[in-house]
Amino acid sequence: MAEEQPDLSCDVLVIGGGLAGCMAALHAREKRASVILVEKSAVQRSGAAASGLDHARGAYPVEGCGTADEFAEAFMRQSGGLGNRKLLRIIGEEMPERMFYLEKYGLRIRDENGGLLLQSGVGTQKSFILSFQGEDLKKRFDQALRENGVTILNRTMPASLVMEGDRIAGVAAVNTRTAAFSAIRCKALVLASGGTNRLYQSATGLPYNTTGCPYNTGDAYALGYQAGAEMVNFEFTQLMLTLKNYSVPGYAGAIGVGARVLNALGERIMERYNPEMLEKSPRHLVSLAVHQEMLEGRGPCYFDFRHLPQDKLEHYRTGLQNERAMILRYFDERGMDLRRDLVEIELGELATQNGGVTGLLIDENAATSVPGLYAAGDCAGGVGYCAGSNAMVFGWRAGASAADYASTASDISWPVEAVRQARDTAQSPLGRTQGPTGRELEAKVQKTMSDYVGVQRNGAGLSNALRRLENLKDCLVDLRAESPQDLMVSLEAQNGLLVGELVARGAQERTESRWTHQRVDYPQPDDTNWKKYVVVTGREGRTVVYTRELPA
Repeated sequence: MAEEQPDLSCDVLVIGGGLAGCMAALHAREKRASVILVEKSAVQRSGAAASGLDHARGAYPVEGCGTADEFAEAFMRQSGGLGNRKLLRIIGEEMPERMFYLEKYGLRIRDENGGLLLQSGVGTQKSFILSFQGEDLKKRFDQALRENGVTILNRTMPASLVMEGDRIAGVAAVNTRTAAFSAIRCKALVLASGGTNRLYQSATGLPYNTTGCPYNTGDAYALGYQAGAEMVNFEFTQLMLTLKNYSVPGYAGAIGVGARVLNALGERIMERYNPEMLEKSPRHLVSLAVHQEMLEGRGPCYFDFRHLPQDKLEHYRTGLQNERAMILRYFDERGMDLRRDLVEIELGELATQNGGVTGLLIDENAATSVPGLYAAGDCAGGVGYCAGSNAMVFGWRAGASAADYASTASDISWPVEAVRQARDTAQSPLGRTQGPTGRELEAKVQKTMSDYVGVQRNGAGLSNALRRLENLKDCLVDLRAESPQDLMVSLEAQNGLLVGELVARGAQERTESRWTHQRVDYPQPDDTNWKKYVVVTGREGRTVVYTRELPA
């Protein structure tokens, strides 16, 4: 009998069809690698930019824009000093080229006179933000992938890595509509499936109404953990302001055009917290300020657009049409007029979707600590808080690096028994009639994280969280699924349980307050002992935690 073979094979396998994954796949194909892209939903509307994109940060060749060095410094501030200046400088330098590359696929980045429209953004007075018409950006990526010969597997979710010894042989996956199993062989693997949303209880009470894409559920982290990759900064969860009772990000656009943040007393709150930069302060400071105003009884808080001229309001609405059209519906359905009405805001649920701070530690080639494994976008860590641009620049670099690695990688034998075990494990919830569902497990993880690992943390609460999360692991052997969609949710819940542990362990290790990590028992930053990475990694089925100095 012939030896059982993989269902599909390629040089480079890309997990995730968001901005980073699309860029990686395109560049790998340009370097003549065979490429398969696996996406849990569908590339046309997937990832953090599913609804479109209206801006991209970079050091553009336009008068008034800052330099690449100034860009790096601005986003070091945005990242609590825990970014990588070298990598941030690369983003500033290379992002314009990535935007010009996308022009050939019809992306509209210029005005009627052929100029680039720049504006200043959060955390800096420099004009690093390019505004463009990107409502259909993901559709254009889908078109480009197909034109360049990338094999796309939509509605396919990775369940686990296929390993041959300490080398990655491929990925075991299931179809989210049929639950059909597939094993995909590859020489190099790019992880680009975003961070983790649905890790905390939604601010609205609706589990899929989250500030980021609700289908970004830590899939890349779980695969990286299985491979033993170094991962960093999980204690730094994203803080994001959203519309009241409607979790949708829109902060950067509002602040970019000049909106102010007021409390219930009509006070401009950032005059109290950072009078020099006001709302242009790093995003986490404004979010923490709103949180503090609420705690001290001066809420609710609002965006105030009433002082802005009409052309600024029109620019804001145009930007929303390109990226967050649901915010326009929110305004219109409530009969809101921004010239007259305040817009109530609140702190959204926490997430690890923070644009390049938390995730698999990468170098300038998007390489992780595991040979043949690359990462880009929100699942990559140690870069700095620069979502979107980080995804496209390091997605592009990851594709090139993976193709180069695959071109010289030696063949390894296909681990048939490991694949069979992966199939049995992935599909086992479908055969059970009793036990908890993925949704039930997810709800318990969310409750634990919200109760004990929230905006403000302490050692006792973090210890409680880790105990409770450890106890929840007993549910894994009994998970049940009645449908393929339930099977997908059970896999997502398992990933969420793992990520919850990584966040809690990182938060327990870091005995200081820095950036979005706020320890009430250690309320001050401690540069002497803690201006470094907290590393979490998987070894022999357990989590190992240690520290690593920041890159020079």
